[in-house]
Amino acid sequence: MKKLFAVLLIAVSVVFTGCVNQQKIIDFIGTDAAKEMVLEATGVDISEAKIISIDLKEKNGTEYYQIVVETPDGKYRFDVDALTGKIIDKKELKDQEKTEKAEQKVEKAEEKAKQKAEKEESKAGKVENNKEKSSVDMSAKKEDNSDKNKDIISVAEAKEIALKHVDLSKSKVSFVKSELDKDDGRQVYDIEFYDEDFVEYDYEIDAYTGKILDFDHDAEHFNNTREIKDKEKENNSDIISSGAAKKIALDHAGFDESEVKFVKRKLSEDDGIRIYEVEFYTDDAEYDYEINAVTGKILDYDYDAEEYDMPKKEKKEKDNNKEKDNNNNKDKEKNNSNSKNMINETQAKKKAIAQVPGAKMSNIVEFETDYDDGRVEYEGKIYYGNMEYEFEIDGYSGAIRSWDAEEIDDD
Repeated sequence: MKKLFAVLLIAVSVVFTGCVNQQKIIDFIGTDAAKEMVLEATGVDISEAKIISIDLKEKNGTEYYQIVVETPDGKYRFDVDALTGKIIDKKELKDQEKTEKAEQKVEKAEEKAKQKAEKEESKAGKVENNKEKSSVDMSAKKEDNSDKNKDIISVAEAKEIALKHVDLSKSKVSFVKSELDKDDGRQVYDIEFYDEDFVEYDYEIDAYTGKILDFDHDAEHFNNTREIKDKEKENNSDIISSGAAKKIALDHAGFDESEVKFVKRKLSEDDGIRIYEVEFYTDDAEYDYEINAVTGKILDYDYDAEEYDMPKKEKKEKDNNKEKDNNNNKDKEKNNSNSKNMINETQAKKKAIAQVPGAKMSNIVEFETDYDDGRVEYEGKIYYGNMEYEFEIDGYSGAIRSWDAEEIDDD
């Protein structure tokens, strides 16, 4: 009997609770009524207001609608009692947004500071790990730390260490880099220089101990230039005359000097080797030679001729040259006739200078006589007023065949 009474009591309680909850839901004013309350509180027409969001919430046993509305005056948040329709809270969101943005900035700043600290910690950890790689590294680091209390060596001392290592004197090299740098927290000197054979040397030297940490050299073409240099020393480094260079080229080509016209004899340097550049013309071809100015060896030669074979020394024999001599005499007469109609170098220079108002003959920095398809022309350059002028002048008519002006870059 007691059990039956208990069951009935529980059933009645469940039904009563359900009814209360149902009554509670039924008694809510609803979202539409809550919106009307908010619009009335803002004092604006419904067409001027925009409901951003509406949510049913509960706090301290009170259920309410939280409505965010945007009006011409600003954005507001209203809390409306879900049972009575009373506005229990109103807040302008403008200040809140500023606060939220400020809080976001603070959060970002704190995050950056945290990342920086983690990065520094990671870097410190790497350094520590590097120190613990081996006992050799540990001893080297200890040595470095003890040396940090000392003064660093000078750049001149660093240069001397590098030169001593490669067994070269200061007068035999050209320094292109000597600067104090930092590598993995260690101060080092970066030293770079070239020797007379244009071999490049790179050194990294500890700025405290003077110890060579790393070095490298680029010996491209080293053996070839060294061999030639040694040969030059055997010949006491005395260069041959330009006349001797002419004779070497003529003997190789198989001509006498009277049979050709020289347009270039120039002493220059290529990869540290002094050479003569020799260029001459015959009636049929153009010849270019590069001759070692010390050994007299022909380093390179070239000739340009249509249907033309380079003459041999045997062709100079009197019995085979009678017809050739007759032809040469005719050609000489023709050349003499043409030369009378040619302008000379001075006239060509004056022609070029006249194109640059204010320029003088001394402003001509390059000038030479050249041949283009057998026709004489003068080529040169003028530097004046921060400008470079390059010209080609016809050797017969004096007409300017080419003219180019370019501003000189001071950098």
